[in-house]
Amino acid sequence: MYRPESLVWLEGYRALLRWRAENEITGVHAVPYDIEVEVGVTKSFPLGRWVHQQRNALRTGELEDRRKTLLDAPEAGMFREPGEEAWEAKLAVLRSYRRATGHLAPRQDAVWGEGEAMVPIGQHLANLRRQSGLGKDPQRAAQRAKQLAAVDPD
Repeated sequence: MYRPESLVWLEGYRALLRWRAENEITGVHAVPYDIEVEVGVTKSFPLGRWVHQQRNALRTGELEDRRKTLLDAPEAGMFREPGEEAWEAKLAVLRSYRRATGHLAPRQDAVWGEGEAMVPIGQHLANLRRQSGLGKDPQRAAQRAKQLAAVDPD
């Protein structure tokens, strides 16, 4: 059966809104790349990959204005200033590491991920612990500290 691209996009958008509501997420929040959600009774939807595709479409100028408007809405919480995307990518890696290991205390030389997606997670955390590691803006640093505490209170 052929499904028009617009229906697939709307399914992704609805899955994003539902996932955020179910997880009580407000404001800026990165969707981990490996997140899949149930849509309907038996179908699994690759929400993390869908979000990644939308971000890529925005970067390359291929995202339609009407879709960008929907994704810019507070309930979707997808797009914001460029520096936030890098922060959210780090936060997604930290969530993934915490889910897999049960802690967020890697050695400083630890790496996480696969292939080209390998990141120096130990060095990332060491940098975050330094003075101004969460950013120079006190409000932004407080928000990031809160996000990190949600990943691992310790």
